[in-house]
Amino acid sequence: MAEAIAALHAINHDAASEAGIRVLQPADVRQSLAKKMDQAKPLLRVSELIWQRWQNWLADDTYWPKHSALVHGDLHAGHMLVDQDHRVTGLLDWTEAEVSDPATDFAVYYAVFGESALTHLLQRYQDAGGRVWPRMHDHIVELYCTYPVAICASQQRFAIAMFVLQTGDESYLELAQMMLSAHEQQMAGLG
Repeated sequence: MAEAIAALHAINHDAASEAGIRVLQPADVRQSLAKKMDQAKPLLRVSELIWQRWQNWLADDTYWPKHSALVHGDLHAGHMLVDQDHRVTGLLDWTEAEVSDPATDFAVYYAVFGESALTHLLQRYQDAGGRVWPRMHDHIVELYCTYPVAICASQQRFAIAMFVLQTGDESYLELAQMMLSAHEQQMAGLG
């Protein structure tokens, strides 16, 4: 998996753009995510604790990559083809692909497998030629905390709150609020 992500992230941005894929610079990603947070805050009734966590993360340059990469955008087991040796041989469903924050392709992995598995995957990713930065691991954790708003900063992608805002279907609000509550409880336990 690390080799597949490293190869994906190494694809030339010009080639991606020529293929019709949207290209965002790091500052664009942050700005888009901040806008989505502002839109989602009243809808999700985001607590002050979570809101401050998001704002601190957005404002702290040390978390953020200085580069963009072609990301799949919805990378999870259901979108991976693997061979009998458990090597990733292909990726499915490219509807969320864009040149954006490389951490995007690690957030669901972190959610499923946790801290130590993420550390291991990031080391393998770096060994395979993937570009890492000092706080990439922390950035992925914070990015995952924003999942109820938008796991990726793309204007074309909609996480739970953006889906509700677009469709008016409020049945997903409970799920988003449960996710935020879990993050808040985790923060309270750490503090």
